[in-house]
Amino acid sequence: MSDVNFNKEYAGDFASHEWRQGLKSAVQKDGSTIEIKSPEHCPEDVGLWKTITQLTERDVDFRGSCGEGEPPVPPNYNRGLESNELSKCLQVVRKASYYFIKGDSNIVPEEWNGIYAQHASAYPSLDIYMKSDVVIDLRGEALTQERIKEGAAVVRKYGGEANCVWGSPTVMSSIAQPPFGVSLNSDECLKKPGGKLLVPGGAIHNMAPNPPDETEPSPIEDSSSKFVANEWGALETVSYAVSAVNRYGESEFTLLNKAKKLEGSPAVLAFTASRRGGHSATGFIIYRSMVTSGTNATDGEVNFFPIFRISVTELANGYDGAPPGQVYDRNRFLPNTEEAFITEMKKEVLWFKQFAPISKLNVEHGALAPIFLLGTPVLHCPKKLVRFINIGA
Repeated sequence: MSDVNFNKEYAGDFASHEWRQGLKSAVQKDGSTIEIKSPEHCPEDVGLWKTITQLTERDVDFRGSCGEGEPPVPPNYNRGLESNELSKCLQVVRKASYYFIKGDSNIVPEEWNGIYAQHASAYPSLDIYMKSDVVIDLRGEALTQERIKEGAAVVRKYGGEANCVWGSPTVMSSIAQPPFGVSLNSDECLKKPGGKLLVPGGAIHNMAPNPPDETEPSPIEDSSSKFVANEWGALETVSYAVSAVNRYGESEFTLLNKAKKLEGSPAVLAFTASRRGGHSATGFIIYRSMVTSGTNATDGEVNFFPIFRISVTELANGYDGAPPGQVYDRNRFLPNTEEAFITEMKKEVLWFKQFAPISKLNVEHGALAPIFLLGTPVLHCPKKLVRFINIGA
């Protein structure tokens, strides 16, 4: 997984009350081995992880490991539980929850291939996937019980029995509990990033790539997009931007001033990886604004929302039917919307293949000890999971 900076405001929650009590109870009486198992009560922002751990072959636990040349899980580890170690363990859990769903090794090779990436890869093309019955496009409408029933019917059609819906707290908080036995669940890791302003701020890591360079696009007439006449408003004022990413982080924005769009056709974007050298990009994030009366996206008043990510290879080949070096936005994904999914949460459908306990490398006192989680998400039955996209407020 890539290195991502996480907010540490929850560190105290992990090292106190229910969490700490649950963790202490996992220590053997003789103090020989420390195992951190998922306690009965956990912070709200790692709720998905608590469910995932019920689908693993082994308990998700935490053990100390000795130095070089020693067994990875020694029988004589007896160091006390320190709050900084518990905090780092929770950061690993948050990362794991996020990448379990949203990781994509095509964009950043060090990421897991998450459930959404595996879901899409079960179909031969993006177009076929987006038109399939396992993707329900709400086009900005709220997620309702009727839509949940529609998703449950698709799961049942393919031999499953939906038992849970997962989404961000914002999406799930406004839905009444369905009467047919499907639980509603939320986790912060499922929340999509908010809007960003096009203001200079620098990359989030000094080894992140440089911003992409815009090139000249070739507009087309293609009625197969989901854009409709006047969807952008009378002035058709919608702006695009793009950033480059690699394992270290994301670059600054590049405003796409040359984006072309004919009525009812895809928007055409054209750019390349930076010609200024630096660290290589492995993917790109496409941003789009809402319809706005603003005419200057650089004035710090226009919010840009991520709508999709593409790999360097997909740009080179042409994305979503575009010619090489160009990207079509067919309006499949709307800005400032959320996503959710409904599935039968059991090991035969999806699970987390864990290869070893969450482990800590034993280092000298005072040094930062790396914490490792070895595993991968597995989606066995893509048609028993239905993805809701473009969920509005």
